[in-house]
Amino acid sequence: MDSREITIGLIYLAIVWTIAFVIRRMRYRQVEAGRFFLPGLGVKIIGAVALGVVYFYYYGGGAPAGDTYSYYSAGVAWVNTLEDEPETALAFMLDPENNIYQSKVKNNSPFAGTNYIFRGRAELLMIRITGILALLALKSYYATAILFAFLSFTGVWALYRTFIHFFPEISGQLAIAIFFIPSVFFWGSGILKDSIVLGALGWLTYTVFRVFLYRKFTLMNLLIMGLSFWLISVLKGYVLLAFVPALGFWVLATYKSRIRSAFLRTAITPFMIALSIALSILLITHLSDVVGKYSLENLESTASATQWWHQVANPEGSVYTLPMGDFSPQSLLRVAPAAINVTYFRPYLWEANGAIAYLTALESLAILLLTLSLLFRARIFGIFRYTRHPFIQFCIVFALIFGFAVGLTSFNFGALARYKIQSMPFFVAALFMIKYEIDKRKKPASRKQVS
Repeated sequence: MDSREITIGLIYLAIVWTIAFVIRRMRYRQVEAGRFFLPGLGVKIIGAVALGVVYFYYYGGGAPAGDTYSYYSAGVAWVNTLEDEPETALAFMLDPENNIYQSKVKNNSPFAGTNYIFRGRAELLMIRITGILALLALKSYYATAILFAFLSFTGVWALYRTFIHFFPEISGQLAIAIFFIPSVFFWGSGILKDSIVLGALGWLTYTVFRVFLYRKFTLMNLLIMGLSFWLISVLKGYVLLAFVPALGFWVLATYKSRIRSAFLRTAITPFMIALSIALSILLITHLSDVVGKYSLENLESTASATQWWHQVANPEGSVYTLPMGDFSPQSLLRVAPAAINVTYFRPYLWEANGAIAYLTALESLAILLLTLSLLFRARIFGIFRYTRHPFIQFCIVFALIFGFAVGLTSFNFGALARYKIQSMPFFVAALFMIKYEIDKRKKPASRKQVS
């Protein structure tokens, strides 16, 4: 890390922090939850910088390593092309799949070994995003990473605003779930697809809430919703396989909760579930081209290929297996609890291999203990009484579907720690919301006993 990199990084840190301070002072100074605005952005910036340091010194041994440096290298290559051949660089932005433009951008790469990053639609979009931000950041890695963190934070903050709309009483606990989970702000802040997707998920949740539940059909909401959906579909389309059904269920459940008649609410429940399933199947079918190898018909081959790759690339790493024989519906249902368990509660401490793995194991242990405490207080199956709020149901549906999918196909704890971050805020927030519901219902009983 040379003096130029440090200087530019500090300058951009000061610029971003000043902008954030002004926004917080103008818009959230009188809002109680606004106290988390600057700390939330702060941990995102820390995560973005830490990711680069870990990949450079821990994984790379003092040399650029990993996807984050490959995306950055390709982005800088585009900036170099813009300086040398502006027409070629602009053509690459407008038509990134043209091999002639790709080869010219590759030739400008400042690091060796980046050609593999020009693989497909998602990678090419990442190069375009990174290239624009690297141009703004004067080709500084850490300044570019800080800009990534800031853009991702805007969506994460929108997600937090959505959560506290429904549960303002636990704004502090929800801040922990959304901003301060270590694995989420580490893997979801730097120059990676995960940062963009996490921010887009936040904006998509926020705009769906405003458009479909509160009928705020403004042009800005619709544009942000469309852009967020498009970014997720291109970068990590498989996320939509879990998110779209959960969104549909949330919207329908919310409208159902507004029906005053208890009889009508009960009578309409089977129709609501059937409609949710039908809409989900319809949307997932239309998303099959988007999710590609992660579509339902390709699930087995994708899982097998991912398992083989992790065993070849890291034979001594933290590889796990699941007890399943085939990919029939019966086998998938049978293995679902184990897949969800591995996503949110593993690796266990004795399965950790290395410093980063131990930190992930401690995080998983904390989530496991919180989950077990809630199950104990609710007497296991009684927990369903505390999940009747439509927003809690939305979080649980998304977290369970996504947790099952990534747990089933990752086969490596290191990769899983990164893949699962899209659902971690929703899962942990759901636990805190359930805890709030339990506390709220048990307090009157305890007060009555005291009196």
